[in-house]
Amino acid sequence: MKGRSKQGLFVLIGNPVEHSVSPAMFNSVFKKKKLWNYLYFTLRLGENELPWFIKAFKQLNFIGANVTIPHKINVIKYLDSLHSSAEKAGAVNVIAKRRGLLRGYNTDAIAVAKVLEKRCGKHELAVVFGCGGAARAAAVALAEISFKTQVFVGRSSKGIREMRRFLDSREIDGYVISIGDENRLNELLGKCDLIINATPVGMYPNTGESILSSELIREGVVVFDMVYNPPVTRLLKEAERAGAVTVGGLGMLVKQAVEAYRIWLGEAPPEEVMQKAAEKELEKAAIQPPRHYVGTSTDS
Repeated sequence: MKGRSKQGLFVLIGNPVEHSVSPAMFNSVFKKKKLWNYLYFTLRLGENELPWFIKAFKQLNFIGANVTIPHKINVIKYLDSLHSSAEKAGAVNVIAKRRGLLRGYNTDAIAVAKVLEKRCGKHELAVVFGCGGAARAAAVALAEISFKTQVFVGRSSKGIREMRRFLDSREIDGYVISIGDENRLNELLGKCDLIINATPVGMYPNTGESILSSELIREGVVVFDMVYNPPVTRLLKEAERAGAVTVGGLGMLVKQAVEAYRIWLGEAPPEEVMQKAAEKELEKAAIQPPRHYVGTSTDS
């Protein structure tokens, strides 16, 4: 960590953040490496609180931040610069402070590509649920691993319009449909090679929810759920019932965290320490009663 600060704070901002295992992952590495003057924690923020947070982030002893839903796109306008990864993805999930200036990065896309590059036999058609920052990262990742066509399924007219503009501006071969266009969606689901959930549907504590039932999932298709808490979501259970190949979100979470650590501290962390800490935290969460959330946000 030559040239890096020997003490400082790291934070995850979003809404909600109570489900996150990121503090366990990063603090376990700090403990392993005896970095006693580093601390990672979560901060639940509404959209109107972003200007306050940015001011505090600059003035206090912060080194870096992770950004989750619903701020991955909106936070961009408050940053001083963007790394090429964030420019390409049109979304930020990592912020680093250097000499008082804030720079945004995207490590989600590389994490998605690493998780999926060897999982999909065919790279013809992918159906992605969501039109937010996570879906944008998926679009970049799928283009990187040479998926021929991408279809994004959105809920709000604003999200659909913005996703169309994003795909056009990046010259990504794909299009966007409404979740209400059931006939078209069912046709696509019947022939796609990959289904991705890039929304919070099914995330703790709403674990009984799923974007799809088993009847709509083709046997042999790869189903990737970015939700990692719970590790086996309702969507993945439905996919298993249909005979699909399932991929949980924990691998993506760990890989994007590894890249974030590298950005902040200039070296790779022990990935296995992060993985084990996340798994242990999820095991603890599984035996605890759900906490009540107010105003849960979406990324679609």
